[in-house]
Amino acid sequence: MPWHGTQLPSVGAASSTACPSVPGFEPKDAFPTRSPLVVADHLINLVRGKSFAEIGTRNGDIFGCVRHFAASATAIELDRTYCRMLEARGFDVLCRNFMSLRPEEMPPADVLYWWPQMSWHQNEQWMRHAIHLFESSNRSVTVVVGFDSHWAADMVSLPRMMRRFRGHAVQRLFFDEGGTWRDVLPSMQSEFRPGRRAPPMPPPQ
Repeated sequence: MPWHGTQLPSVGAASSTACPSVPGFEPKDAFPTRSPLVVADHLINLVRGKSFAEIGTRNGDIFGCVRHFAASATAIELDRTYCRMLEARGFDVLCRNFMSLRPEEMPPADVLYWWPQMSWHQNEQWMRHAIHLFESSNRSVTVVVGFDSHWAADMVSLPRMMRRFRGHAVQRLFFDEGGTWRDVLPSMQSEFRPGRRAPPMPPPQ
């Protein structure tokens, strides 16, 4: 028999307070296809009045919220389909593979943010490349990297990144973007890990 449970209200969860106040802001994706919007609230506290760049922003929901508070903002996106969407939304886009950028091609960034799908592979490569891009500019850059505590690979990558690159701090963000547990079930068949989108898995044989 199917189970008919009751969805109780969330307790102690947070949602974005900044993004709904941005004029014309309308997210194109829903969690867990994209990062939770509360991430934008955290970034806003860091980028207010500064230059901001995000690597891999998909349709630009986080970026579109944060850019409103930054002095300048550039999305660095590899997928050309997403590049066209970002351009249609009026965002400044560098449609390139981040790892292919040379120092003179890197846009201004006082704060650089990413949350990759393959943390065990990309995080250290991207951090080393970011150091290479900015080491000649003689300026301080804050790098913010997203991790998911429900994903074992991220929890392996996090302490390694903190040790190898002398990480400054870790902040936990709690959130609830609404919906019910039934809303999440369909996405679990196609998610690479909680919170990020990846190619669909093949159906079971």
